[in-house]
Amino acid sequence: MNETRLLLETLKRCLRARGVSYHRLGRALGLSESSVKRLFSDESFTLVRLERVCAALDMTVADLVRMAAGT
Repeated sequence: MNETRLLLETLKRCLRARGVSYHRLGRALGLSESSVKRLFSDESFTLVRLERVCAALDMTVADLVRMAAGT
């Protein structure tokens, strides 16, 4: 699995663990649910967007990377 996919799979697990739907995440980001789905399916996150998604989950990108690395 490449690193981008690993980060996004970890991010999806965090969303599920916190009970955050794509709809709810979209509202937090000012996007539609379909736009959020597209971000994940296209793997088209900018670093700024990734930071905003992590912030919506009360975590940092560094937290996400550590979780993906299993540390």
